[in-house]
Amino acid sequence: MRPLLSIALVALTTAALATEGHRASFTENKGQWPANVLYRTLVPGGALFIERDAFTFTLVQGGPLAHHGHTHPAPAEAASGHAFRMRFEGAGKATGTGAHPQPHYENYFLGADPQAWGSRCSVFGEVVLHDLYPGIDLRIDGRDGLKYEFIVRPGADPGAIRMRFEGQSAIAIKEGRLHIATSAGEVVDEQPESWDLVGSGPSSQHAVRSAFQLHEDRVSFRIDGHDPLLPLIIDPTLTFGSYSGSSADNFGCSATYDGDGALYGAGTVFGFGYPASLGAFAPAFNGGTMDTGISKWSPDGSNLEWSTYIGGSTGNESPHSLVVNSNNELFALCSTGSSDFPTTAGCFDASFAGGPALGFGVGYGYSHPSGTDIAIVHLSADASILLGSTYVGGTGDDGVNFSPALVWNYGDSFRGEIALDPSEHPVISTCTTGNDLPVTPGAPQPFFGGGLQDAFFFRMNPALNTMEWATYYGGSGDDSGYGVQFDTNGEVFFTGGTVSPDLPMAGAPAMGSAAGDVDGFIARYTAIGTTLLSTTYIGTPAYDQTYFVQLDTNDDVFVVGQTHGAYPVTPGKYTNLGSSQFIHKFSHDLGTSLWSTVIGSGQGDEDISPSAFLVSNCGQIYFSGWGGTTNGNAQAGNSTTFGLPVSADAFQSTTNGSDFYLMVLEPEAVALNYATFFGGAFSSEHVDGGTSRFDKNGNVYQAVCAGCGSQ
Repeated sequence: MRPLLSIALVALTTAALATEGHRASFTENKGQWPANVLYRTLVPGGALFIERDAFTFTLVQGGPLAHHGHTHPAPAEAASGHAFRMRFEGAGKATGTGAHPQPHYENYFLGADPQAWGSRCSVFGEVVLHDLYPGIDLRIDGRDGLKYEFIVRPGADPGAIRMRFEGQSAIAIKEGRLHIATSAGEVVDEQPESWDLVGSGPSSQHAVRSAFQLHEDRVSFRIDGHDPLLPLIIDPTLTFGSYSGSSADNFGCSATYDGDGALYGAGTVFGFGYPASLGAFAPAFNGGTMDTGISKWSPDGSNLEWSTYIGGSTGNESPHSLVVNSNNELFALCSTGSSDFPTTAGCFDASFAGGPALGFGVGYGYSHPSGTDIAIVHLSADASILLGSTYVGGTGDDGVNFSPALVWNYGDSFRGEIALDPSEHPVISTCTTGNDLPVTPGAPQPFFGGGLQDAFFFRMNPALNTMEWATYYGGSGDDSGYGVQFDTNGEVFFTGGTVSPDLPMAGAPAMGSAAGDVDGFIARYTAIGTTLLSTTYIGTPAYDQTYFVQLDTNDDVFVVGQTHGAYPVTPGKYTNLGSSQFIHKFSHDLGTSLWSTVIGSGQGDEDISPSAFLVSNCGQIYFSGWGGTTNGNAQAGNSTTFGLPVSADAFQSTTNGSDFYLMVLEPEAVALNYATFFGGAFSSEHVDGGTSRFDKNGNVYQAVCAGCGSQ
């Protein structure tokens, strides 16, 4: 039987928005920004807020975000931020209307105050400020760069237009252009083009001489040859050509699907809020800049249906895993460093506990100075309502893998998974450094085992107001929880990594003791989480970890992981000897190793970081991962996609060494069915942690961070 492999990639990129030749869009304000804001649009490294009588810009350049996804031997340049305002002096309080509505909408759940949330915010390709001055409208167009134009009706006075600049470092006219200098780069207004309209169509435009005039911090227009009986258009264009800072907008983390085949993607987004003051400021990369962004696309990927932003203002957020229930309601597992993450009334825990400060290595671009908690979010089908949202945390750092031994790949800090059990209650596999997380009565392990961190497993009700069961899992060393799945009776299987020689064991394990260095593990619990039924270590005397767990229709158990050891290969299985990725099948009770094999380049070092794994209902084995230079930001310094086998019918048979890799094995791994690369010629595609998914039909829903290598 020929399996289907369909690729649905969410390219959550670091491409700049709203530069000349690129589309910009305008999101209406429904309470998520101060009341004086009508619309917001993104510009390279910042945002423009459109107000009734002003444009307010906030810009950031440099700093760690400018180097996201890259390895740099020297420290990144210091970040600089700047806010300035272009006020339309003497203007009235214009009314704003959007035009060219976009097919999607946006939701903003930012901060703890529901009055400051905005849902179903419309998005437009154009905004018009009507009667900014008597007889004069202002039109802002994002369909081809970011342009604004004054529309002067017959008899109105263009001399009434006066723009007073506030907060800039300097302002000057050079060769007809208006240069606004800030500590975060320069914004340029191109020399205006102006014309009288003598009819309709381009041939009816009669050119009129126009130029900027500057007096101190005030700018007006000199107009020569205008017929006051005709409409006049004055058309400058904003450019950001001298801007040299980060254009980072979205770091790809997680993806999933729903029953209709729609695609959901989540990333860590660089949120630009309305500036508290004008002038230069120090960007708070270590607090309040990174939120979780989630978007939904139609099943064919052609239409963006909605985007939702979730986060607090005092710290950073990251999405780790997504899953959708049968009502198309989305659950998200996140980590948060914010004391004002949005929570819902009556939730399990509305308070942020935090922990010791966490800093990450090269490439991430942000940290958690107040520590982290786990955050679970439940969104309505249209994402406009928070059906549930809660913290789960203690005085340690929760939800983030920070073990030096277990963070092997770039993004391993942000693993963990949320899945829905047969009753559609969310079950979470994650980790913690704290000894006071809320465990439930009768928990198989009610205490912290030791080391820097333990795995932590729990289940909540869909409303996220009740902890139904929760337990630690760990020994005297470091332990992390990564994957979770269920058998046909609802029993729960977790997998992860460990350096503990004394993990809690149960049943008759296929491998009852640690092999050495780092090992993987599988732990099986009852559906109600009260009993640890069986366990096994997985590994060799060298480094090994298991990242995802799957079960087939017979309830046999599969895991995928990485190894640096001589991992056993069962005769008769497809293999690439000497490779560093393994697939291993166990009996349901974890007492018997049924078979194992290794896949990859055969070069002996890790090739790729696993990002999605599936055993289909027909038994085919699907695998997706990424490799390349970005992985050098962690311990996987030799990661590459060079040398990986592809099939004759591969979608993409060549690689630049930093791409995604997707493969399908025949049932029981007896042969390779299909393998391909997926990636661009210049970008270093990767994932910033989190999980992506295959559905049972073999469609992969994969988050991608792309564009980082092409700047």
